[in-house]
Amino acid sequence: MEVLLRHRLARESARRSDPRLRPVAQRHGGSWPNVSAITVSDVDGDGDPDLVASISSGTVWSTVWYENRLGEPTADFAPPRTISTLGSFYLVTADLDGDGDPDIVAKTFQSGLSWYDNRLREPSAISAPSA
Repeated sequence: MEVLLRHRLARESARRSDPRLRPVAQRHGGSWPNVSAITVSDVDGDGDPDLVASISSGTVWSTVWYENRLGEPTADFAPPRTISTLGSFYLVTADLDGDGDPDIVAKTFQSGLSWYDNRLREPSAISAPSA
């Protein structure tokens, strides 16, 4: 019964698939880690959409940024860069401070709501939670 059900689900899924939509890239090194939240935004201002995600490597959750390198020879996403060691349930991006770049707002597991001021275009290139 289980094998028949799997076969039926696979057939249904194949029927609904649009051949114009296909996988293009995976994060470096294969599969994604555990992900609780993800959003898409041009975080670094280079004109292509990057990924911001809350990921887990075992029992430790972090909010990270994956730089989009799909237009480069590697054709993938860069290894994750840690934004915060607080994992998140929800992530959104918006220009909260009016400086022209997307900031990150997260509903974190530990501290409630956090705003991460995007300062990647500044010489210090450090992002930290804003109060």
